[in-house]
Amino acid sequence: CTFSYVYSWGEFDGSVNHGEAIQLQGSNGQATPCNIHHNIFRDQQTNGDVVAVIGGTQTYNFYDNVDFCSAGGTSTTCRHNDGVIGCFNSQTCANVKVFNNTFAEPSNCGFNVSGGPSTITWENNLFYGCGSMTTNNGSGGTSTIDYNSYLKSNISARGAHDVVDSSAANPFVNSNGGNFQLTSDGANFN
Repeated sequence: CTFSYVYSWGEFDGSVNHGEAIQLQGSNGQATPCNIHHNIFRDQQTNGDVVAVIGGTQTYNFYDNVDFCSAGGTSTTCRHNDGVIGCFNSQTCANVKVFNNTFAEPSNCGFNVSGGPSTITWENNLFYGCGSMTTNNGSGGTSTIDYNSYLKSNISARGAHDVVDSSAANPFVNSNGGNFQLTSDGANFN
């Protein structure tokens, strides 16, 4: 399965609807991992960008995506109740890889797994202005979190090679206009 080149804008989770940009059910990606790549998730008020519910096993790669909040990440403008990635009920997220993504201003930039024991690799991502980062991998799960950059975020390093700079300037050409190219190479995100 593949989910790519989609501009998802304004997904909303409220008392009437249960919202995620991508909701996975059953088992997906067993023979070949699903690929979720080159998407833009903008102004989401959801449980997460990708959330697995109901029984089964999910295996996927989440890469080269941009998740941003054009109005800044607050509970009333943008939020991920359970982080960017979620895996709940009796779901198992097996060999999920999250890499080479840009997260700018969503309130919760991490992952929350409360289903079966899961394996998650979370590397080489750029976080700018994130309010928090949940890294809950439930009972018996394993997580590899390293080589990430946390700029102007309320996040401490999770891995030995992570970069943290709480006073970093905005590294993007024009994030308000949706241009997330880097203004230059830098030690904080290279």
